[in-house]
Amino acid sequence: MAPMLLRYSADRRTMAWALAMPLVALAPFAWPSLATWLWPLSCYLALSAGVIAHNHNHCQTFKSKRLNSIFGQWLSIFYGYPTFAWVPTHNLNHHKFVNRAGDATITWRYTNRHNFPMAFAFPFIAAVFQSTPTNEYIRKARATKPALYREIIRQYDQEGVLATPVNSSYNELVIEAGRKSLLAGGREVVIDYAAPAGVKFREY
Repeated sequence: MAPMLLRYSADRRTMAWALAMPLVALAPFAWPSLATWLWPLSCYLALSAGVIAHNHNHCQTFKSKRLNSIFGQWLSIFYGYPTFAWVPTHNLNHHKFVNRAGDATITWRYTNRHNFPMAFAFPFIAAVFQSTPTNEYIRKARATKPALYREIIRQYDQEGVLATPVNSSYNELVIEAGRKSLLAGGREVVIDYAAPAGVKFREY
């Protein structure tokens, strides 16, 4: 990675981690015997993807806007969720309220206990509350910032890149559900997995 492309030379290590992600993810498909040995490294890189996504949204990695966009899409694949969602939920919401009432990512919503059940449940609970600022951010982007809205759509599209023959039909339905909802301004959709599988708007 040419130093002049990066804003800070320290991010050469970030690039090494980002390039290692697909290698470690795909290696067990070529050499199944490595799967067990690579599992700890896979978990470490998955956690790293989240940390890098956080840092990238606070301080863009590259000097080039285009490279930053591509890198955000790259991270979305290995982070498991479009990185743009850090902006409404973390940058704009969490740093405004900082674990106080109104923080969509608040860690003590139901209890102050620090134990495994709460650590396990937090991502699922937080996802529900983070959906409100995320959907509002998408609606505003669609209405007032077409370029940002296209970037959001690209990140959702990118999520399907690593679909396998086993899960591709499910991934396609999820991607279609996200696209259908986004194009309808955040309207709620339902995935029907019964044959013939499809996506439809929720009827009330």
